[in-house]
Amino acid sequence: MIDRLTREQLYSVKKPGRYIGKEYGGIIKEHYDVSYLSVYPDLYEVGISYFGLHIFHFMINEISWAYHDYAFVPAPDMERLMRRENIPPYGMQSYKSAVTFDVIGFHVLTEMNFTNILLFLDLAGIPLKTEDRKTGDWPLIVAGGPAISNPEPMADFIDIVFIGDGEVNIPPFLKIIKEAKKKTFPREWIIDRVYRDIPSAYIPSKYDVDFRSMEVIKLDGKFVKGARASRDEMYIPRKMLVPNIEGIQEKATVEIFRGCTRGCRYCHAGQYYRPVREIDYDQAVSVLKDIISYTGFLDAGVLSLSTMDYSAIEEFVTLLKNDSHFRDVRFTLPSLRVESLYENLLEMVDPHHSINLTIAPEVGSDRLRRVINKDFTNEHVLEAIKRLGERGWTKFKFYFMLGLPTETDDDAAEIAKMLLRADNILATLGHRKRNISATIGLFIPKPHTPFQWTAQISLDDYSRRLSIIKRMVRKRRKITVRSHPSFISIVEGVLSRGDRRLGDVIYKAYKLGARLDAWDEHFNEDAWREAFSDIDIEAYLGYRGLGWTLPWDRIWVGMSKYHLKKDWQRAIRGEILQDCRLGCYGCGVCDFKKIYNTLVFEGRLPVIAHE
Repeated sequence: MIDRLTREQLYSVKKPGRYIGKEYGGIIKEHYDVSYLSVYPDLYEVGISYFGLHIFHFMINEISWAYHDYAFVPAPDMERLMRRENIPPYGMQSYKSAVTFDVIGFHVLTEMNFTNILLFLDLAGIPLKTEDRKTGDWPLIVAGGPAISNPEPMADFIDIVFIGDGEVNIPPFLKIIKEAKKKTFPREWIIDRVYRDIPSAYIPSKYDVDFRSMEVIKLDGKFVKGARASRDEMYIPRKMLVPNIEGIQEKATVEIFRGCTRGCRYCHAGQYYRPVREIDYDQAVSVLKDIISYTGFLDAGVLSLSTMDYSAIEEFVTLLKNDSHFRDVRFTLPSLRVESLYENLLEMVDPHHSINLTIAPEVGSDRLRRVINKDFTNEHVLEAIKRLGERGWTKFKFYFMLGLPTETDDDAAEIAKMLLRADNILATLGHRKRNISATIGLFIPKPHTPFQWTAQISLDDYSRRLSIIKRMVRKRRKITVRSHPSFISIVEGVLSRGDRRLGDVIYKAYKLGARLDAWDEHFNEDAWREAFSDIDIEAYLGYRGLGWTLPWDRIWVGMSKYHLKKDWQRAIRGEILQDCRLGCYGCGVCDFKKIYNTLVFEGRLPVIAHE
């Protein structure tokens, strides 16, 4: 594949290292029964940094009869070269054409990658639509990940969507393919068998759907419940792929736990990955040692949704501090929970080496924070700034959202007041070189969350509230306010809670030139506006009735719809729902046999700010 290009051709595109493959640590096999190509549908530097890709590569390749390779989406200059020279996408380790694999599996972490999936299939010469692949020896096109937990907008294009953890979903799937190949059964036999035998597999072609405006009036097909790996089933790689060019993240990484039980009502990941499953702290340290030794990475970090809630955080950090193996390793901190800052953890990170420290208050008022189920106050945030400032931190990055349910202009003004008070605290501590940056996002309602019924605010309302914040802080040179939302937010909002009628819209947008939509410099607004001309955008962004059947209602990611409704009603009343490690409230995730909150120290509960 890539070897068909001359050096001059390859060097004619930007960052040719994106395409040469053979990353250190990758695996090549000569003999296998089943082949699986993972595709992260974005540019190389994003995809190679995705930890799930590393999990799949080493997990599947541990199966003696299976082979795993990986691929990414080309930048526009490379796409043009591939089309001109008739070079299809290929596995980065094996250089085998994508179409020769038994399975092409897309890891979907944002809806803005939907058109990239079509681009990859198109470049590979694979029919885009499922119905056109029923005959012929085409690869099975599967997908998984949080952003496709509502698969309906991509129903025309994906054969199978796996909901939940890959450690549970993929091995039985590969066994079915192995059996089918041995007995020369057709691909439709595989799809039927997966539908019958894998309870977490959603197969769009098996569902009969009808609509009345935005309400689903017919949705026939089996219920699908997301797969959960127990702590013992979680795959913890002791190796990582080493990128050929710098990725957006390039560090030794260990997943110290999966899941979160805080119950933030806007957070899709918190619903998708629940419950909490922690690994032992000594195992986590051992894994980091192995990865650093194998890769030579000089940076290290942990992967989790809420690192400060790790029940063994102090023991973990103490082991790291006392181990000479990590003497020259730089540790990066994730977004911090302001109510649970551990002194030992802060000592691990030199504030002068850190670009900034990220704190996510999400909103500016205590009232609105109760609506989203955050159990800390503005005073907790400001106390954290003071403690960190006293330890030498001068650069802070805040993250907020506008457009959450019940929000008013006064709530937006409270964001500015918090930034002003934070600046005052750092000034009082004598930090003349302080820097406070605040990113203000636009809240996009997601399926399978308590806020799935609410409306998304307009760009005009967002801009008006943003202007309130900017006007209030404009005289403070140490405060920078950044915003991102544009028509990209409208597209994401429509796709997030969309239905299968959007298949034609996505296809049209792609044909009009949409791809790499998550990148400002590549986003084709004209293509999407033209594609949206046949739908009611406001209806897709609007409220959904609590009694409606929703397009994703045959999928049970974790929490029951009954629980989500009750929590939506609590949100409107401004009621906090406690972390379920403090007491089960019957959300429907755990079976209390294999799947339940699994902590290193079962009696050690998370820090709760309001207590």
